[in-house]
Amino acid sequence: MDGAQKTRAEPRVIRVPPPEGEVISRRIMSTIAVAVGVAALIVAVSLAAAGVIGGVPAMIIVLGALSIAAFLIWLPRSVNASYSRKRAEFLATLNEAEADPLAAAIGARWSRPSKVLKPDEIRAVLRGSDESNAERAYVVCLGQLDVPEIDDIFFEPEIITPTRALGYHLWFVPPAVAVLTFWFLQLMGVIPGRVINIGSFGYILAMGVSAGALWVWRSAIRPTYTRMAPGVIQILEYHHRRSKPTIRSYALDGGTLALVRGPTTNRKPGHITLTLLRDERKDTLELWRMRKRDAIVERTWQALLSTAPTPPLSDEDLLG
Repeated sequence: MDGAQKTRAEPRVIRVPPPEGEVISRRIMSTIAVAVGVAALIVAVSLAAAGVIGGVPAMIIVLGALSIAAFLIWLPRSVNASYSRKRAEFLATLNEAEADPLAAAIGARWSRPSKVLKPDEIRAVLRGSDESNAERAYVVCLGQLDVPEIDDIFFEPEIITPTRALGYHLWFVPPAVAVLTFWFLQLMGVIPGRVINIGSFGYILAMGVSAGALWVWRSAIRPTYTRMAPGVIQILEYHHRRSKPTIRSYALDGGTLALVRGPTTNRKPGHITLTLLRDERKDTLELWRMRKRDAIVERTWQALLSTAPTPPLSDEDLLG
């Protein structure tokens, strides 16, 4: 990377709040509730008519089904009301003097809270708008995000290792290994007794095996690191037959789009994902799963928004 130090133009920050709408469809849940009630009534009447159960058990079945139906009707109303309240509180914190036309254009394509806007959709809006500026980077913030002010903060390059990137998902690996080892020893007859049903541990095994395989790939087979510095985020991939890593660099200047996705509801307050796009390159960093997530999120904002000079970065080593 070019080590020339220069002050960049401030990135164009576009804040797009969560859209209005229902998190859970009341119509769909009401339909399910009616179906549950009708089905329970038919079953109870049929069993009572056949003499399988008496009137009291049949009444219990009907009352239980009605309770479930009432819950299904109440649930979306409660969740949607909470979402509307949280959204209103978030909008009140923005304190924007005037509406951002780019935010409005992007928000027009975000029709419901559960919809995921694709990066190409956002790119199309930016390229087709008279407000766009090819000389600046764009940082598009979707959802309820606390975006810091742009500043000239300088910091030494930060390296995110594969272990730190996978974070707490690696906690699934030891129990998955323990279950597989115990099951295998039982099959071999080393541990006596009835062989455990390995399917009962399906979730732990799936998470553990996937996290372990991904960790081996990113740390041993294809070591992959993330490097952050003021005004740039880089992905470094090392290959066994090459001395230099393959570097995908996203400098925060013209041509780079940083898409920061935050929570749309209050159910996942720390669920933040960063997608970086430049030319044909694209990388996604799942900040929410990283170890010491809050520190990583803070450093990410500094890399995206700082106007301090980018220090010289080596094309061969992680630092320097």
